[in-house]
Amino acid sequence: MCSKERKKELKRVEKLLKIKFKNRMLLDKALTHTSYAHEVLHSEEHYEKLEFLGDSVLSLVINEYLYENLSDLPVGQLSRFKSLIVSDSSLYKISEGLGLGEFLNLGKGEQLSGGNHKSSLLADIMESIIGAYYLDSGLKKVKRLILRLLNDTIEHSMNIVEKKDYKSKLQEYSQKRFKISPEYYVINISGPEHSRIYKIGVKINGEELGEGTATNKKDAEKMAAKEALNKLLNKNEKGV
Repeated sequence: MCSKERKKELKRVEKLLKIKFKNRMLLDKALTHTSYAHEVLHSEEHYEKLEFLGDSVLSLVINEYLYENLSDLPVGQLSRFKSLIVSDSSLYKISEGLGLGEFLNLGKGEQLSGGNHKSSLLADIMESIIGAYYLDSGLKKVKRLILRLLNDTIEHSMNIVEKKDYKSKLQEYSQKRFKISPEYYVINISGPEHSRIYKIGVKINGEELGEGTATNKKDAEKMAAKEALNKLLNKNEKGV
């Protein structure tokens, strides 16, 4: 059982996370380091198994989000974005930003070594809280928590995708793999003179790899380059 003071601390954590546990003992366990469990509780009731579960729940939620929102990207790129979003660095920043280190149950040695500020531990604790909240309240609620906490990181990753210069990337890829530059060509120009629609294609080694349609050539070329790059990356992943 938790002391009155500990119950107050757990309520503060809930307030910081903007959630409420039905069973606060799960939250307490998520915030309990192995050193405290062994030295004070003389038990195995600590965060590690919850962290193990939370890691899987976090991956599921982010993988689903990326699948739904970036489905045009090849698997390799989706994996890289997922790794960025759920990295220890991003989880540590969230945990540190919320001040969760203040609420950790730590053994004496871990306290003296500054355990409540260790980046790896704070990242792990973020995952253990996710695991605990999943057990307590289910996937729907933990999904909302994850997407809210990681919103800034997700937006940053999405911006990377949107701002990526696909023409430059295709140029780099083509030069590295084929030792030649992509060739862009006009497929069709339609519409009145003041409102042209350009359909542009791109090919490498004579192979037509992508098409793009836009109100100016530059944007149409970017769209064609994006399609071509994704096609080439997919082929590469499949060993074609």
